[in-house]
Amino acid sequence: MDSVTVLGFRFIMDSIIFRFIMGSTIFRSIMGSTIFHSTMDSIIFRFIMDSDFVEIDIE
Repeated sequence: MDSVTVLGFRFIMDSIIFRFIMGSTIFRSIMGSTIFHSTMDSIIFRFIMDSDFVEIDIE
């Protein structure tokens, strides 16, 4: 697979996982504070950006 295909696939998968985690009512009821959510948003966003767009190695 070329780099564009891999990036696109990883981005789609991360979006699905991210939406699933953030949209889960159980998750939101357990960790329901806005501070927690904004912190998690920035952490997950940074993790996604770092792993997919910075440190991806295409042979």
